[in-house]
Amino acid sequence: MVREKVILQDFKVLLICTSRKWSTIERRILFDCIFLRGIGCNPVVFCLQNSQLDRECEKEDIQRVYISKIRFNLSFDIVFFRELSKHIKQNDYDIIHCYSLMATWMSAFLLKRHPQTPLLFTLNQNVNSIYHNYIARWLLKRVDYIFTLSDEIQEFVGETFDIQSYKIKNLGGGIELNLRELDREVPQKIGCVINNMAELARLRYVVKVFRVLKSHNTEKYQDLSMSLFLGPRVYQKDRAKKVLKELDYEFYEGDIFLYQLENKMDEFRAIDLLIGLAFDEPLNDFEIISLINGRPVLFPRTAMRQSLLFKYRWVGESYFENDIREARTKLTKILDNYPIYRNALKDYSDEIIKIHGLDTYADTFQFCYENAYSKRHRKPSEKSPSS
Repeated sequence: MVREKVILQDFKVLLICTSRKWSTIERRILFDCIFLRGIGCNPVVFCLQNSQLDRECEKEDIQRVYISKIRFNLSFDIVFFRELSKHIKQNDYDIIHCYSLMATWMSAFLLKRHPQTPLLFTLNQNVNSIYHNYIARWLLKRVDYIFTLSDEIQEFVGETFDIQSYKIKNLGGGIELNLRELDREVPQKIGCVINNMAELARLRYVVKVFRVLKSHNTEKYQDLSMSLFLGPRVYQKDRAKKVLKELDYEFYEGDIFLYQLENKMDEFRAIDLLIGLAFDEPLNDFEIISLINGRPVLFPRTAMRQSLLFKYRWVGESYFENDIREARTKLTKILDNYPIYRNALKDYSDEIIKIHGLDTYADTFQFCYENAYSKRHRKPSEKSPSS
């Protein structure tokens, strides 16, 4: 029997975010909302008031519902659970999409009473436990799809969660291509993106690495500069201004420049090399943007990034957090062998774009939404014995 194709138009979708951060996953929520609205859905974001996500959604006229409060040190927050339960009961959502593990566990439990509402989960957080116990398996049966942003994270999810492999879908980075060719064979601009206070704290030793590198190779790297791109969450904070004031003397040399990221994306695309600072994420969207644009990356070392570097040789290196010596050694290696890294990125370009391009993301995302809704609304006679 051929089932009628599901059209997502006018669907009401709840997207749940429990974070105040402005990292890859929060930017992904905003992207998903804009995409859903573009195909005719009505996205509603359940988030914290005055978070950066709230502010960005305001700019895009995306509807929000606010979480009154949440305790970030707990894996289960009873107040948030009650708020979410009440909100789901009072509203008839066609699809619910979570962006944190805690929200997913709670939604899976609550939606046991709403069998026709699909539940989806986008994962881009470090997970330190293996979820193969009975309760986790029981809750995961209620999840229709887990989305990941890279093949490496997809493999990790398959090992960490006891869930059928067909439910794990890699969307890729969903990066809109805006390629900028570089003619330089010798790198001149190093870039760093700082999106939270933890990354700003790490900036101190990255600047130190840069200074030590230049002092030991004065002639070789005399034209080398560093561009620091501050995200909105950092740019607005008084604490950030205090840290930057402590680093103020570093700007007197005329080779370190400070930018507000949202106004300087063209400057970001002009860098020759990115130093990543996001140790608390498996993979960062600005790292993917750099790879797509043919720029090598000095990655923060995580298991998923190591898998990526094993798969794509010579697209970058990795360093251990706070290890100034290793960071300097790896940075020197990239700078001294820059043409090799650039050529490797050219060789992998088509494959990276295919995985992380916008078309792949959009097609897989929409297919999974339609398929999950279709399965949840099958008539009993249409369901297979294993459904």
